[in-house]
Formats: sequence, C-alpha cells, structure tokens
Amino acid sequence: MFNRKPKPDSEAATNLPKSNLIAFRKRKAIVALDVDGDVLRVVQASGQGSAARIVRIASTRLDLPSEKKDQAAALGAALKSALDSLRIKPREAALCLPRGNVVLRPIQVPMPADLRELAAVVNFQISKDLPFRIEDAVVDFKVLRVIDVPASAPNAEAPSPEASATKRLEVLAGAVKNDVVQFYNDAAKAAGFKIAALGLRSVAAAHCVAKCVPGGGGAVLLISVRNEEVTIDIVCENKLVFSRVAAVTLSGNSSSEAASADRSALVEALQIEVVRSLHSYEGMSGYQPVQKLFVAGAGEIEAELSSSLSERLSLPAEKLDPAARFSIKNGEPEEIAGAANYIAPIGLALAALEPSGLPIDFANPKRPPVQRNKKQTQLLGALAAAMVLLLTFFGVRANLIKKRLKIKEEIQAQLTDAEKKLPIYRRLKSQNKVVNTWVGDEQNWLDHLAYLTAILPNAEEIYVSAFSTSPQHIIRFAVQARTGEMLAELDKKLRAAGYEVKPLSITPANDKHGYSFRTSVELSIPKKMKPDFSKLKPPPRPADDTPPQSTGIPAKTGRPA
Repeated sequence: MFNRKPKPDSEAATNLPKSNLIAFRKRKAIVALDVDGDVLRVVQASGQGSAARIVRIASTRLDLPSEKKDQAAALGAALKSALDSLRIKPREAALCLPRGNVVLRPIQVPMPADLRELAAVVNFQISKDLPFRIEDAVVDFKVLRVIDVPASAPNAEAPSPEASATKRLEVLAGAVKNDVVQFYNDAAKAAGFKIAALGLRSVAAAHCVAKCVPGGGGAVLLISVRNEEVTIDIVCENKLVFSRVAAVTLSGNSSSEAASADRSALVEALQIEVVRSLHSYEGMSGYQPVQKLFVAGAGEIEAELSSSLSERLSLPAEKLDPAARFSIKNGEPEEIAGAANYIAPIGLALAALEPSGLPIDFANPKRPPVQRNKKQTQLLGALAAAMVLLLTFFGVRANLIKKRLKIKEEIQAQLTDAEKKLPIYRRLKSQNKVVNTWVGDEQNWLDHLAYLTAILPNAEEIYVSAFSTSPQHIIRFAVQARTGEMLAELDKKLRAAGYEVKPLSITPANDKHGYSFRTSVELSIPKKMKPDFSKLKPPPRPADDTPPQSTGIPAKTGRPA
C-alpha cells in the first residue's frame, strides 16, 4: 500500500492552476427547492459567502398525482401552484436532485494542467462505472484533496521513503443522465422560473452539516430519512466523502400493531444498511473513524432509528438544529421545530451563495474540451457492441424460450383446472341468473313469501301447491283447501293485507287427504306496498313439516304426504 498524506483544502486549491477557478454569478438571494415525494420544501436565503443567512423556510403539499410524477409539465404546474400558495414567485431557483438519480464515485486522478483537462480525465474515469453512455450523461465533480503518492523503483518490493512523491487529486465525481437534467429544466420552465443550480441532495446536506458542526474531530455519519429515499452520508473535514441510498422501501405507517412491527423491521433493515455502508467506507483511502451520528427526517422512525443506531454503533446520537444555528425565525412554528428536515435545501441555498457556487452543479457542470475526432472510438465501440451482441444472442434466445415454455405450462395447468371446475361455474352462472332476475324485478320476493305465509291459514286447513313470480310484480300460486269458505276467507285476508287480488275461481278437487277445493290466486303488488310483519301472527307450524304418510297431514307449502 502507498503511504498517502492528505493535504487540506487550502493547499489543494493552491496546487491547481488559476484557470481552474470558475467565476460564478454573484447572487444576493436565492430560493432553494426540495421535492420529496408529494412535499415541497422551500428555503429562501440572502447575502453572500460567510454573510449568507436563511430568511425563510416553508413547506406545502404538491397537487401531483402519482401517475403524473414523470411528466415535466405536471410537475411544473404543481410547483407553480405550491409556490403561489406560499406567495413565492422566484425568477430562478436552485433544485435538489435525489441521490438515487446520480452515480457518485470518488476518483483519484493525476494532477492536471488546467480545469478542462481535469474534467476530461474525470469523464474518462467515471465512464467505466456508468450504466449508460458518457455522451448521454452530465458529469460534474468536486476536488476533495491532494494526495502524495511516493514513487517506487520498477523492481522494488516496497516504496522507498526517499523516493520523490507524485501528486494526485482525489475528486468526488457525479453523473446523471441528460434526460433527468432536461426533465427538471422543462418542469422549471412550466413553473415559470429558471434553474440557477441543480445540486445533489447529499452534497447539499453535507454542506449544511459542515456549517452546523464546523471543525475536524473525525467523520460524521448522517442518515437522512425522506419520503422517497433514505440516504447514508459520511462527512469528513466538512466534505462529503461517502454516500449511498439505503436499499429499503418506505411506506405509510399507522398506529396499529402491524404497522409497529413494520417499523421495527424497517429500523432493523436500515441498521443493516448503515453497518454495510460503514464497512464500505472503512475500505476507502483517507478513512477516518466516525465520531458523531445524526438522523434527520420527518418520518416516525427517526427517534427510534437514532437511539438504536447509537446503541449498536456506540456513537453519540446528536440532533441537528439548523433553526438555532442559522437563527431561522421566519416560518411556521412546526416548520422551525422540524428544521432538520430542511438540511438539504438549506445547504443548497448556502452553497449557491458562495463565491464559487455549488461544489457539484449539474446545471452548470465543468466540461472537458471538445473532442474533434471520435470516429475511431465510435468504430471500436461498434465492434465491441457487435461482439457482445453475438456472444449473448444465443444465451438470450435460450432464456426467452425457457420462459415462454414455463408460461405455456402454467397456462395449460390453469386450463386443466378450469375444465375440472366447469360444472361449478355453470351452476354458479345459473344461480347468478336467478339472483339477477330477482334484482331486476325490484321486489324482495322473500319478504312477500314470508308475509303470505303469515296470512295463510293453518297448514292443516289449506296448503300451497305451486308458487311463481313475474317481472310485472305479480305473484301466482295454486291453493287447495278443505272447504270453499276457507278459500273465500283467504280472498278477504289478501285484500285486507294490501294486495290487489284477481277474483278467485273455486273448483272441486278429488283429493284423498280431504282437500276437496282448489283455486289459482293471482296477486298484483302495489308499488308503495311494504309488508308489515309487526301486526301479523303466523299460525303455528305443524309438529312435523314432513309427516309420515300414515298421518295424512300435509306440509306447510308443499303437497300432502
């Protein structure tokens, strides 16, 4: 391993050519915006450099449906409406870019001759780690420090202490797709303002932490819990040196036991992510032990996560208070009390008012010199792509065929199962047809059946042999009775109950059980009629609704046994 001796920022700056410095537009005020899910956080700041101060913090909900979050015009309209509700009309604003949209890498490069050469080297180095083409990316970087790497002889097993040291730069480089930058430019245009700066959330949060916790004393671990992502950042010597997004999924929590269990599982998952991140950080050059822990965010798990991490990592868990540090007084009381949720836009606003501007700004990136001849590179890229395509073609084809065969087998199994259940489906369809017919009749036939059962005389005197209904709100049933007077009495009871009864035609019947008279009853149900069971007392049921044939007693609504 080489013995690396880091140098402070001031010395690192003096080692760079004067042409490295970019004249940033001097601003007296800035508006910083942070879109976190459906919440917009706004920070207004004024002044320049060390004299910059936070004027106001505010937040509001964005009227933006989830299915339109990827539409720049919809986001711009939501931003305009939200800013109007806060009575803020900026001509230009700085926006926070989510950490998950950016590829961030620490890179060591040789000392450059000028800034454009440094940008070219950084672009070349980071292109190896990008999941997309460097031509489709916006790349910007921040110089972290100058490293002295001792030179060694070609055949030496270890570097000689007397050997001359080679100076190298350690930079933090970030890359984002052009489409993302264009998306935010279009959204800002739809909202009625221009993008003054497009900074990374983690870098902005690190800038705020550096302002709140100045000085050295080791690294600071910052866990930022937001609605759309949880970031794990490490700030060392007032600079962001490590950052990643925790691989967890956030969801809304309630006070139920299930939600409490979900929060406990989320806290445990975040602890594992933090431990993994610390292990990754320990393998980096220039590693310094973490001395402090901060957890910032608006979620319910903030306090629980802070205490559990403090116990697990044996680190003091401190609370960020930007409101006290920057003397923030203009804002709602709950906003000022929760000012730790604003560390990203606060850091973005303060960095934008620095003379050199944002450390990493994807709206105003440091660009390499224009390459005049790209034909050879394009040809080599095309050949490499053709070789990769040729090597992977048959593997992809076999994989696709395997997936299709698996889908075919699953569908065939479903079809076989459906054929076995076909009788059940048919019976269900028939039952559904009957129920739909009843619903279409707009009558509760069961209520009328129960009502008629209470009106009819005792089953030993009269019984119903058939019963049917029609969509015209008509009930028809056949009745047999022991006497004709009983049928005449039935007509009176039906009319008294509110039914419109068609005149009965009583005919003699030859029945061995003694029910010698029969008739067919046709009832029309008035539209306003509702059966009233409170005034009825149904006749007692026979001791046995289905008596033995030797008794000769008929059933209640069926034919005699």
